[in-house]
Amino acid sequence: MSIARRRAKMEKLARKRRRKQEARARRQGKRSPFFGGGSSCLFGPVGGVKMSDVLEAFVEPYSGFVNDVEAFRRLLTVGVLAWNAALMPEARGQRLVDDVVRKGEFGMEDEASCRQLVRELVHRKRTCFADYCRPILNFAVEDDGDSYHLTVLSAVV
Repeated sequence: MSIARRRAKMEKLARKRRRKQEARARRQGKRSPFFGGGSSCLFGPVGGVKMSDVLEAFVEPYSGFVNDVEAFRRLLTVGVLAWNAALMPEARGQRLVDDVVRKGEFGMEDEASCRQLVRELVHRKRTCFADYCRPILNFAVEDDGDSYHLTVLSAVV
């Protein structure tokens, strides 16, 4: 096969692949090239519940112990761990909690108190927030001076 024919064939396959990708994107809903590298982000329905509001309500009973932005970040990190562990089967969620708590990434000296806090939050998630089944992927907290602004990235299920 000549070089020109091979090149024409490759271009035809590339066009076919691109058309399939565009059709798949149309079927899956509106996509936005929000993240770099050509990735796309699927946005939830307009008027839906904001996961930042849900996460704030989820950790609200413990926010009285927070006195600065770093403490709030640690509380949210523990909250996200408990939230995602509650979405998993119980044994798998417990292994996740054990692995993370063992590494001591929360700035809590006592592993037992950290495990107890996570257990309480998992129970709170399963009882009070059972209708929300979107895993939380990441969050960001900004200090606005007199309050904190929370942004949450969650998966659409």
